[in-house]
Amino acid sequence: MVAVARTIPTIDLMKIRTDMGLSREKMARIVDVSSKTIERWEKGETQPTSRRVQRLYAGMQEICEVGLMVYKPEGLKLFLRSKLPDFDGQTAFDMLELGDTESVIGALAMDYEGLGF
Repeated sequence: MVAVARTIPTIDLMKIRTDMGLSREKMARIVDVSSKTIERWEKGETQPTSRRVQRLYAGMQEICEVGLMVYKPEGLKLFLRSKLPDFDGQTAFDMLELGDTESVIGALAMDYEGLGF
C-alpha cells in the first residue's frame, strides 16, 4: 500500500489583508497580535501557531473568496466597513475582532442569494 501525503492548503496572509483593504495594524487588532508579528507572518519568517488565529485566518480566506464572488474588490471592502443590521449595527470587521467569521460568511451567502446587503 502506498502512503498518500496530505497537502495542507496554504493561506496567503498578505492577500487576505490586501483583499480586505486592511493595514497591518488593523489586521493585528483583529487577530490580537502585534503589527510586527503580522509582518513576519506575511514575509514567511514565522507562521501563526495558535489554533484560534489559524481558524480566524481560514475564515477570513473564505470571506475573501465568497466576497469576491459576490462583489468586486471595492464592493467587498465597502461590505466589510458598513454597519449592518445583521451584525446589530456593527461592521464585518467588528465581527471579525470578536472571532465571528461565520456570521460574516452567512451575510455574504445571503448577498450571493440576493437576500441581503
